Amino acid sequence: MLHVLGCVATGGEVTRLEISPLYGGALFARFFPWISTNTEYAGRLSGFRAAGDCSYLVTVLAPLLVLCPLGSALARFAVRRHRPWLFGLALGAALQPLASLTGDCYEAASIPLTRLANLAGLDWALRLRGDDLTKVAQQAALVHSPLAWGLVAAGCLGGLLVAALTLILSGGVAPRGARLKSQQAPEGSSRRSLLQAGLALALLATGGWILKRVYLPRHLRPAEVETLAALLDTLIPEGEFCGARQTGFLDRLLRECDSKRQTRRALVEGVQLLDSKAKTRGATGFLGLGPQQREEVVEECARAADGTLPRFFYRTVRDRAMQLHYSQPATWKPLRFDHPPQPEGYLNHWQKPDA
Repeated sequence: MLHVLGCVATGGEVTRLEISPLYGGALFARFFPWISTNTEYAGRLSGFRAAGDCSYLVTVLAPLLVLCPLGSALARFAVRRHRPWLFGLALGAALQPLASLTGDCYEAASIPLTRLANLAGLDWALRLRGDDLTKVAQQAALVHSPLAWGLVAAGCLGGLLVAALTLILSGGVAPRGARLKSQQAPEGSSRRSLLQAGLALALLATGGWILKRVYLPRHLRPAEVETLAALLDTLIPEGEFCGARQTGFLDRLLRECDSKRQTRRALVEGVQLLDSKAKTRGATGFLGLGPQQREEVVEECARAADGTLPRFFYRTVRDRAMQLHYSQPATWKPLRFDHPPQPEGYLNHWQKPDA
């Protein structure tokens, strides 16, 4: 939301902010019509019109310029007051530049660099702006020029500089010259100190659990992979034409989803959702359901409202499954197509079929 405030404050206009249902996007979408939940990002301002490069730069840097100084000030206050639990909470905001090295920091550095390159006659330079370094690298590969990769590398170095300057100007997370007062431990720990220590440990453990779940989601366990395979069998069953098992794209789907933490987390939580819905039907899990009941569970996910976890999980798996399945000759040749219907699509879909 700080991106939005930065854009509007500098005369820009916001048209689309992407927040995944995994990060509460459905709640925000109820109040702001320009928030889209059909995304894998925790927060991405993908539709906005900045009032020039300066407005664009402020829009990108707004979260860092607010969160990092506030988090650093709160962390210094926690050190002075000997509040380790408060220090742990403040650290997440104070170190935001480090978490944004391949996102906002790169984008901020790329704005002046790509503008200079554009003025020098490199028309493609502006395409190397963005808050997703992976997608920027894909654009650089399409340019087929060493200069593109040099510009991306310069943006990465510039992003490191932006992060370092933000951290330095924010004052750090500890007061200069601060020394923790050594205190004589009382012979018997007071109830208050025990409560404070317990609260600090609970908050740190909760924060660590949230960070791990959001930023370091685990991979599917073998039993969960079998559940995912059963879901694919339900989406693309064996019949007149080959099904999901025959084309065997499960491993590739897992690799693609595991490459991003958002989709990896969606798989874990989605498989757990399937098992929980199966338990309401008296089964031990999704694998314990019959074909008809599995279809009912999948239909529930498909009919769920946009922005909810069931819908997001369904579209994440279903869209990738269809692309991978129908990109193989065993699926489109029996249909008399002269090219794969995925991922390009069938260009003459409005015309009457030949057969």
